[in-house]
Amino acid sequence: MTETMLENLKDIFRFVLQLPDDASVEQVNQDNTPKWDSMAQVSLVAGIEGEFDVQLELSDAMQITSFESCVKLLEQKLGQ
Repeated sequence: MTETMLENLKDIFRFVLQLPDDASVEQVNQDNTPKWDSMAQVSLVAGIEGEFDVQLELSDAMQITSFESCVKLLEQKLGQ
């Protein structure tokens, strides 16, 4: 995954989870982020699909439980 793609993904996480613009998101997960609820999950998936032009199945969406897990999933989906 390119640096630009990573930065775009970080921006999606910051926006959806209402984090400060300069917040580090590498350690963000469902357990340590109060704003990460079911609606945020749907918004994350929609933002990721739109930004990276991928279609995520429900099973894919359920794998996104942290920023790190999202990066790994996208690398698989994008073949990187």
